[in-house]
Amino acid sequence: MKEIKIRRSVRSFEDKLLSDKELEKLVRAGMQAPSARNQQPLYYIAINKKEVLKEISEKVPGYKMVGEAGGLIIIFIRNEEHPAPKQTEQDASAATQNILLEATHLGIGSCWLSTFHNEAKQEAISNYFKLPEKHLPAVGIALGYPKDKDALKFIDRYNKDWVKYI
Repeated sequence: MKEIKIRRSVRSFEDKLLSDKELEKLVRAGMQAPSARNQQPLYYIAINKKEVLKEISEKVPGYKMVGEAGGLIIIFIRNEEHPAPKQTEQDASAATQNILLEATHLGIGSCWLSTFHNEAKQEAISNYFKLPEKHLPAVGIALGYPKDKDALKFIDRYNKDWVKYI
C-alpha cells in the first residue's frame, strides 16, 4: 500500500539516466499486469539514451519533459487478432499502473503521458521508431530521479462526497 499512497506524477528530474537493469525491472512489472483473456497485446520500448530522449522530446507533442528525464517507456498495442480486442487499452493502462508503482517502489519518479486517441502523438512516435503500422502507441511513461526530494509523499485524496456506501 505504501507505493499506492505516495505515488505522484513527477515532471522534473535530476540529470541521471536510469540503468538498463532499472528499465528491465519496470518493463517486467508492466508485463505482470492483468490482461483481458490473457491476450498480452503489448509491446514495449525502453529508452535510457540521452540523445534519443532529447529527440523524442522535440518531435512528440506533449513529451517535452522527456528531454530532462532519465528514461522513457513507451507501451504499444500490437494491433493483431486478440481474443478481447476492445480491452487492449485497459491492458495498456493496467501495465502502466504497474510500472508507475514499481518506479515509486524503486524511488524513481514517473509521469503518465497519455497517447491514446491522439493522432499527432501516435504519428510522431510511429514515425520516429519506424515500427509496423500494427503497433499503435498507447502510453508513454517519463521516468527519472525527482529533483524535489519530497515529490513522493502521501497526500490524502479521499473525499467522502465521491462515494456511496450501501
